[in-house]
Amino acid sequence: MKIYPNPTIGPFSIEVQYLDGYEPKEVMVINQLGYIVYKKQINYTQGVVFNLDLSNMSSGTYLVRLLNSSFYSKSANVIIQH
Repeated sequence: MKIYPNPTIGPFSIEVQYLDGYEPKEVMVINQLGYIVYKKQINYTQGVVFNLDLSNMSSGTYLVRLLNSSFYSKSANVIIQH
């Protein structure tokens, strides 16, 4: 999973490659306090890039988590800088 640009002022992209049958179904963004601040169901297609915009969030580090139907997840951090 790649996140770019990182750090960002808000808008960023998530790129996921198909790996061992992993097909994400949901994207979540979690703040430093552990609260889910963004959650969305997604339709995954091989090599698709998802675009998110967290411009309305405070500066800080956020955990981006992708979940598949078996609740297996892939995670990466994104840094928001205003």
